[in-house]
Amino acid sequence: MILTHRHTILVWLAAIALFLFLASCPPAVGYEVCEFKWDTADFPVKYWIDPAIEAGGEGVIAMDTIERAFQRWSEVASSCFDVEYQGIKTGVNASDGECHVMLFYDEGDVFAPPLAKTYYHSSNGRLIDADIAFNTWYQLTEESWWRTALHEIGHLAGLDHSTSRYAIMDPTSDPSRSDLGADDIEGITFLYPAAGLCDLIPLRMLYPLYASPTSVGPLAAEIQNVGDPIGATVETTIYVSDSADFSGVSAYIGRESVYLDTLDPVTVRFPVRAFGQAGPLFFGLAVDTANTAFESDEDNNLKVVEIPIREWEANGDDDLDGIVGPLDLFEFCLHWKEDYLLPRKYRFDFGQSYKIREEDLLEFLRRWHNNTLPTKKGTDLFCIMESSSDAEKLNQK
Repeated sequence: MILTHRHTILVWLAAIALFLFLASCPPAVGYEVCEFKWDTADFPVKYWIDPAIEAGGEGVIAMDTIERAFQRWSEVASSCFDVEYQGIKTGVNASDGECHVMLFYDEGDVFAPPLAKTYYHSSNGRLIDADIAFNTWYQLTEESWWRTALHEIGHLAGLDHSTSRYAIMDPTSDPSRSDLGADDIEGITFLYPAAGLCDLIPLRMLYPLYASPTSVGPLAAEIQNVGDPIGATVETTIYVSDSADFSGVSAYIGRESVYLDTLDPVTVRFPVRAFGQAGPLFFGLAVDTANTAFESDEDNNLKVVEIPIREWEANGDDDLDGIVGPLDLFEFCLHWKEDYLLPRKYRFDFGQSYKIREEDLLEFLRRWHNNTLPTKKGTDLFCIMESSSDAEKLNQK
C-alpha cells in the first residue's frame, strides 16, 4: 500500500493518541514472576559450569562472561538474591539439587531455534534447582553471551518475561539492552527484598466533597513510608477516570514530588484543578510513579477512591490546611469585594445564595474562632476520605 501525505498524518495522529492514552493510565510494572521461587534459606544459590563451555572456541570469554552475569544479578543492592560459583562440572538437566550451565544443540524447524533454555525443578512452589543450556547452533559473541546469560539467569532466579521493552527480561533480542533495567531490578527486589527497604503507600486524598462539576479547587493527598527510613525525592501522581478500573476515559490531573525522610504521613499539594465533568469520578492516587525508590512491596503504590460530586461545597478552608486561617480570610475578602461569579467562590457561599453575603462572613468568622470545620451533612465541605464507603457514611448523616 502506498501511503499518501494524508495517510501519513493520520498514522501520526493515531500514534500520538495512543501515546497520550498510555501516558494517562496509572503506572504498572512490566515484570512477571514464575509460580515458584527460591527459599532465601537456600542462598547463595550454588552453580557449576559444564567443561564443554570452557572447551569451546570462545571458552575463556564465555566462562568469564557467565560468571559476571551471575554476579550482576547477585549485586543488586535492593535484593538479597545471591549466587556462588562452585567450579567446572559436567551438567545434566535433572532434579539433583544442583544448578548447571551447559550446552545443547537445536537447529530449529520452521522457526529460529532458541538461543538458550532454562529448566526448572521445584517442589511445593519452591525451586530446588534450575539448569541453563546454551544452543551451540549459534556462534555467540562476548556481547551475546552476556545478554543471553543475564536473561536466562533472570529465569533461574524466578522471573518470567517482562512487558517492558527496556528490561533484559523482555523476550525479544535487542543489542541495545546490555544491562539490567529498572524493571528487572524491581522484579528481583519483589521476589527477594533486601533488609532495610522502604515501603511507600498512598494514605488518603484531601479534596472537596460537595462540588459542582465545573467548580475549581485545590487538591492534596497524604502518602507515607511504612518501611525503613529513606531520604529520597518521591513523585506522586493523581489520575482521574470515569471507571473504577480505569478502563474508561482516564487522564492524570496532577504530578508533584516531595522529599521523604520521615515515617510520618506527608502531605502532597497539587495545583488548583477543575473536576471537568459530573460525578461519580474515580481518583487514582499513585506514589513513586517515577520509580526512584526500591521498595519491599511494589503492589501497594496505587489507591483508587470514588468521588461523589455534589452540587455545592462551602467550608472556608480554601488552602486545604485543615483549618480556617488568615489566608482563607484574605481569599474571602477578595471574593466578597470582587463579587465575581461562581464557581470559584463556592468555598465561601455557605448560604448557597450564589453570592457572598453577610451571613457567609458570620459563618466564616465562627469557624475561624472555633478553629474547626463542620462535620454534618449540608455544611461540611472539607473531608478526609480513605474509601468511597466513607463518603456514603457521611452522606447518611
